[in-house]
Amino acid sequence: MHLLDRYALSCGVKIDKPFILEHFYPISLDKYVVFQTSGKGNSRQYDYWTKVFSFIKDYAPDCKIVHVGLPTDQPVSGVDLDLRGKTNMKQLAYLIKNSLLYLGVDSFSAHLAGFYDKKIVALYSYCYAQNCYPVWGLYRDWE
Repeated sequence: MHLLDRYALSCGVKIDKPFILEHFYPISLDKYVVFQTSGKGNSRQYDYWTKVFSFIKDYAPDCKIVHVGLPTDQPVSGVDLDLRGKTNMKQLAYLIKNSLLYLGVDSFSAHLAGFYDKKIVALYSYCYAQNCYPVWGLYRDWE
């Protein structure tokens, strides 16, 4: 059972699709992947992001990688645009809505990407993916 279903059952409430308010963010890239490394503790650290980026560049050389998240997040070489700490949640929603893919750890951004029906490549650490995948969007019927 998904965590949100369990919370809703415990609280006696119905799950409904949220309304997301986006704010324009001036980005000059047409094709980009939103990438995030934010995570709680070492269990969400991944040492091979640059290798993943090289695969993306080989497959889609015109696709850029935009790093979002907190200014204290793990820095990664190979990103084309570092926006860590430079966006608020509404601007992040705008960036994700206009991206091609979400890449990173299970986070708020992954759930936003699900809401916008974006393709997602997310790493899950201490929770099983079938219990905490993005609730809205293409992946709702994942189980």
